Amino acid sequence: MTKKKTHYGKCRICGQNKELSYEHIPPRVALNKSTRFVSVPHEEWTKIEDFIGYTPKGQILQGGIGYYSLCRECNSFLGQNYVRAYERWIESGVQVMTNFNVDYFKYIALKQEPLRILKQILSMFIGMNDDWYSQAYPDLIAFVRDPKSNYLPERYRVFAYLNNEGQYRYIKHCVVSTPTLGIINLSELTFPPFGYVLTFDFNHNIHSFANITYFKNYKLGEVIDIDISIFKLPTILPFSPLDYRTKDKINMDINASR
Repeated sequence: MTKKKTHYGKCRICGQNKELSYEHIPPRVALNKSTRFVSVPHEEWTKIEDFIGYTPKGQILQGGIGYYSLCRECNSFLGQNYVRAYERWIESGVQVMTNFNVDYFKYIALKQEPLRILKQILSMFIGMNDDWYSQAYPDLIAFVRDPKSNYLPERYRVFAYLNNEGQYRYIKHCVVSTPTLGIINLSELTFPPFGYVLTFDFNHNIHSFANITYFKNYKLGEVIDIDISIFKLPTILPFSPLDYRTKDKINMDINASR
């Protein structure tokens, strides 16, 4: 019998050095229970000429995507306070995309708890980023650690889109230069049926995204019907933040550059 490896480190939520548990991102109940995937280093992707036809090498992993980034106590805390609400949010996205095959959706997500949903989303960004992230953005940690808190500074914005085509995205904090919006500090997480972008010190909206930062204004336990206007976007390239080109468009751009 193989002895299970023990992981020690700094918990991203409480900041203590402890044994770390495997944190599923998103939670297991959010369709991430038995996900099969290949972990590919960013350096490998940078050497690929044909992104579209590339098949990642390496061992196929299963059991759900996640990180050893939280201690057991903080892992349990998220499960007890936010995961159930997030599961209902995921169900709303799955339902609407199952029933309609369009690129733009206007629908009502029934009986949702916005504050818990937002805190779960932010906890996922915290869990997938590195140690320094928690130290650099303590306001995020404080917001997640206190279920009742509505205090999330204006410098943070959370955007969402629907997704059922392309690759998962787990893009840690980076700086992106765009032709229309300038330079943006962000992190991006995509796991169907939703993708999320967390921005820092960015005071604009982004076309095709639903700005869900206002979820912070609701009270803990407040249940509402959320009126949503949101686009469905493909994520063909896993390490290309804010890139929602189709396969055909990417191939056209590649051929044009050659």
